[in-house]
Amino acid sequence: MKNYQVIPMENLGLAQRRLVPRINQIAMEMQTRFNDIFTKMFNKQVETEIEAELLQSLSKEENYIYTSIDTPSIGVLSLSIAEESLIRLTGDYINEAPAPQSSIDNTAIRFFDKLAKIVVKEIAQLETIADCKIVVTKKLPLQAVILTFTLRSASTSIQFTTILNHDLVESLTLGFLLSNISKESIEASLLPVEVEPNVVLMQRELTLGELYSLNSGDVISMNFNKNIPFMIGDKELFTGQVSNEDGNLYFTVNDK
Repeated sequence: MKNYQVIPMENLGLAQRRLVPRINQIAMEMQTRFNDIFTKMFNKQVETEIEAELLQSLSKEENYIYTSIDTPSIGVLSLSIAEESLIRLTGDYINEAPAPQSSIDNTAIRFFDKLAKIVVKEIAQLETIADCKIVVTKKLPLQAVILTFTLRSASTSIQFTTILNHDLVESLTLGFLLSNISKESIEASLLPVEVEPNVVLMQRELTLGELYSLNSGDVISMNFNKNIPFMIGDKELFTGQVSNEDGNLYFTVNDK
């Protein structure tokens, strides 16, 4: 279990909220590269704006096109765009004005796939935020980080979104926990806790009938423990010996 950490649910939720500004910071650093890529792609000046937000759940909307890219490093990322926006972007890309009543065709799908691959390649840099580790926690409501891209040129302004996969978000989140809870810190917090142990000097099993028949003054033979158990509740921790010195009883640990 050394590769796992147990994180309180409220800390994980707070860390995810703290993650979004950091992703926005990384996104701002990516914008210059995206501007260059899209300017060459569309053969005209394009300014890119990227904004991250954390959503509780995702629902597919009508008249939207979705595509997913499976990468070996950061898993599956999904992109979505309104059909109308994809048609306009495709027209810009092939330098043709979209015809009235245009619909999504193979050219648009191929273009969107190319766009997705460009975005995924750049977003892979998010992994530099923190070392990826597995987070074990109570189940949170499904949350996703959405990157909204806005492409602006002289003639148009178009948005599309990228959905970061949940595993990547959890991995990145670990770097933004206010305090990681380790095995050592848990042990340190438990050390001051007071417990009440019991030492069992003698014991014997009796039937309920024998207990019921006992009267005041009856003598019960008992088995004296040679190795006396040291108990907390019903849990035996170790054994030892009891000695009497100057009227005080002492317990010596034999086997721990």
